[in-house]
Amino acid sequence: MTPPGRKNLQDGGLSIHGALIGGLLAGVIFSRLYRLPFWRLADVVAPGLALGIAIGRVGCDVFGRPMATPWPWGVMVNGQLLHPAQVYEFLLDYLLFFYLWRRKNVAYDGQLFIRFAILYATIRGVVELIRYNPLIWGPFSVAHAASLTFIFAAVLASIILKKRPGQQANSGAPVAATAPRPGDMLAAIEDRLAWQLLILAVLVSLSLVTFYSLGP
Repeated sequence: MTPPGRKNLQDGGLSIHGALIGGLLAGVIFSRLYRLPFWRLADVVAPGLALGIAIGRVGCDVFGRPMATPWPWGVMVNGQLLHPAQVYEFLLDYLLFFYLWRRKNVAYDGQLFIRFAILYATIRGVVELIRYNPLIWGPFSVAHAASLTFIFAAVLASIILKKRPGQQANSGAPVAATAPRPGDMLAAIEDRLAWQLLILAVLVSLSLVTFYSLGP
């Protein structure tokens, strides 16, 4: 039993948006304490954030609207066939992680993190349409409002950062002493891409097996 006055986490009511805001504030404090460039640090952690959210979604409870027809990937909960919304989301989150992981060059510090914020907010907003959550206006929930706020803030931050002196010159790529041969570059890229695709496939497979074997 949950002691009086304490929140039972199994009752829900928590959101990833609050965790992201808290993490953002913690990152600002950390970067100031250790005199680190905040936006460059944010770019570094962006792929890890996407990966962490994807793995976390594997353990989520099932939310969603009952399906009209029995779909092969539906999940039966209390006699109702529901959208496995968390499956949709962790698959999209893994794709977001892969995209951010592949991106190495940025036009300005903070660009990668801003892309993470915009794309994740979009993913969450789309998946939220098939989740069963309290609505505030029409088909839209509080999570939609939070996602729109994230997107607006990210676009505003992007506009501000682009105007900062010296930002456009930051490509994030090291300067090579001698130019490698095109064949060597292509082989290295293909080899690295193969490993990244393999890791992505393993993550997706393990997540699907875990969800459908241990889930509802």
